[in-house]
Amino acid sequence: MQAWRKALWASLCVVLLTAWPAGAPAGAQEGSISVDAPSTSQVGEVVEISVGSPSTTAAFETGFSYDHEALEFAGAYFDQPVEVLTVDGVDGLADVGAFRCSTDLCDDGLVAPVGAMKVRFIVLTAGTHKITLRRGLAVDAAGSVVAETASQEIVVGAGEGPETSGANDTALSSNRAAVSQEQADVTGDSQVDRLDALEAASAWDSVRRVDGPCQLDEWSAGFDIDASGCLDVADLAAISAAIGPALVVEDGVAGLWADEAPAHVAAADLPFVVNSTLDAGDRSLTDGVCQTSTGVCTLRAAIQQANYNTGPNDIHFNIAGSGVQRINLSSPLPGLYDTTGGTTIDGYTQPGTRVNTSDLVFNGLIKIEVFGRGQTVGQSGMVIYGPSNTIRGLSVYNSFFNIHLSGNGASNNTIVGNIIGTNTATTWAETTASTDQAGVEIRSGASYNQVGTVALQDRNVISGNPYSGVRINHAETVGNRIQNNLVGFNASGTTSLYSRVAGIDAQWGAQETLIGGYQEHAGNKVAGNSAYGIDLSHSSKNNVVVGNRLGTDPSGTRTYTHTANLIGLAIKDNTVGNT
Repeated sequence: MQAWRKALWASLCVVLLTAWPAGAPAGAQEGSISVDAPSTSQVGEVVEISVGSPSTTAAFETGFSYDHEALEFAGAYFDQPVEVLTVDGVDGLADVGAFRCSTDLCDDGLVAPVGAMKVRFIVLTAGTHKITLRRGLAVDAAGSVVAETASQEIVVGAGEGPETSGANDTALSSNRAAVSQEQADVTGDSQVDRLDALEAASAWDSVRRVDGPCQLDEWSAGFDIDASGCLDVADLAAISAAIGPALVVEDGVAGLWADEAPAHVAAADLPFVVNSTLDAGDRSLTDGVCQTSTGVCTLRAAIQQANYNTGPNDIHFNIAGSGVQRINLSSPLPGLYDTTGGTTIDGYTQPGTRVNTSDLVFNGLIKIEVFGRGQTVGQSGMVIYGPSNTIRGLSVYNSFFNIHLSGNGASNNTIVGNIIGTNTATTWAETTASTDQAGVEIRSGASYNQVGTVALQDRNVISGNPYSGVRINHAETVGNRIQNNLVGFNASGTTSLYSRVAGIDAQWGAQETLIGGYQEHAGNKVAGNSAYGIDLSHSSKNNVVVGNRLGTDPSGTRTYTHTANLIGLAIKDNTVGNT
């Protein structure tokens, strides 16, 4: 998977803008790079590079290459609230970006400036090390390029300044076409709002994990709205600049663009009842009815309609058949985004299901599976961008992020009573490692969300994920609670479906994460991880880890070969204030 990345850096549209010494101001001269390399470096030391952007920058992206045996990428940190775009360090390569939003979930589009970014690396071996900062791209709120830079090399530990290289690199951001509002409506819901920008941001992440930002397939090409041939932050900015007016839709057919966005409508047939395993979208959002062009209600159509309708929404299931019903996704489901009221997706409404009642394991019966496109594709299964949503009673697996909560708007959501990362029988597991994959990914400011609660019926099984069960990322991500989950076990607790790195991972500045708790059943049962049961790292702080069972069977009284974690609890890399 990584061959394209090493070849791509020579002419890449993943880019670096403007780097400054530590403590430098956020503003920068267009096209300039200034880096302060430390004169010495010690094993275990954190090396920090400060990156600034021109004052008109509303979105930017950077790329790094380094010797991953000598340095560990420890994340990017920002001095302003931003939507973070991050592909973690993989085999010595990393992609980082951000875009800045206004208040009220960015409904007014992007606002400059992005501000300063600090990128950190941990020194693993003695000596001097080179970090290559590849071409950088900064754009304004309209998606126009305000800065591009050629490759630079920083020598860490030798007191040397950056060495300029790659001056003849081809600028891939030229020849950008004007963008219409029809093109900016990448979700196809007849309106341009922050959901379009967030879905494009998710696609930005996905393509960098697989074929590269300039190697687009049919799905990802739909987000390259400025026709540059690459999916980059200019597309995100152009989408956000188009937020406002919406299509006039009559009888399911989009017409001319109106001067004002049409008002959302109240639902006509709540709850929406999914009665099909098909994956088609809704026929018409303005009628308040969940119905595809073939007359059925799919999960995709129900989410689209719930996003469009005002007030709270409920999505139930009544799919014919007594066995497990599997919904095969053709692309990530639309992100739950509605800010007028949360949406509850309740798989326990499917006939023949039951909630968990066991004190120790999971004896619930789930009959709805949401099956993604494959964990190496880099795409999410179910996505949450907005507040106060609930996902319960589903099996969600075979996606890179099976359930993905992202952005400052994704707050006070609840993920309970699910099987995440494996099938309803908890027998399926991905055997190929997909670096940075997660069963539940909480990032980029998503805060005060709940994954499991102390109620027995709310226990999740989070297993079969090849990298991490639950990951919590980034400094603006605060106050999330991970409780009462079986992580790494099958439903009966008799064998492991382990994560290859961590069961639960809080990193990159995540704050005040509660893992477990003092109440009965608050603790998680975490087993069988080849690295860490629980990992607190990369400047995460003020986390509480209490009441969990790490490396034992669910009862906490025995250990077996399949229950052992290599390390039960790891606390490392400038992680402070933990209980």
